[in-house]
Amino acid sequence: RSGSLSLLFLPDASLVVGGTNRGWGSRGAGDFALQRVQWSGIVPFEVLNVHALPRGFELSFTHPIDEQLALKKSSWNVKGFTYIYQSSYGSPVVDEEECGVEKVEISQDRKKVRLIISNLREGVIHQITAAGVRCDEKADEEIAGQPLLHDTAWYTLNRIPQQE
Repeated sequence: RSGSLSLLFLPDASLVVGGTNRGWGSRGAGDFALQRVQWSGIVPFEVLNVHALPRGFELSFTHPIDEQLALKKSSWNVKGFTYIYQSSYGSPVVDEEECGVEKVEISQDRKKVRLIISNLREGVIHQITAAGVRCDEKADEEIAGQPLLHDTAWYTLNRIPQQE
């Protein structure tokens, strides 16, 4: 409800979050907040991590993906951009360019996807959006067929790896 300021885990493993709207890191509509968060026991369908490859990226997921949807190039959108590094605070997005998805490869367990992309650039933030990707229908009932909870990941590619 507001920007997180203080966190405390309780003995029952719940999390208490105290917040305020004061300061640049504030989020939410409330002036202050004291909230308790309890885990439901269900791992959401999410991007777990992203690794750079010589010709693209490998994304790992928390659950198996729907292979037919993930193989469609239209399920993915990748673009690169950067910001102006300057002494004054802030910058608009600059040098934004699309990165075409040339090939999609899926691991045998369907929990990893390799994206071979064009226009991979060093020193650029790559935004990977997987709006068309869904969790496999054979997954746990609560998440079967669901879209990603957060369908966008960002990777700052300082150097293109020479080897996998």
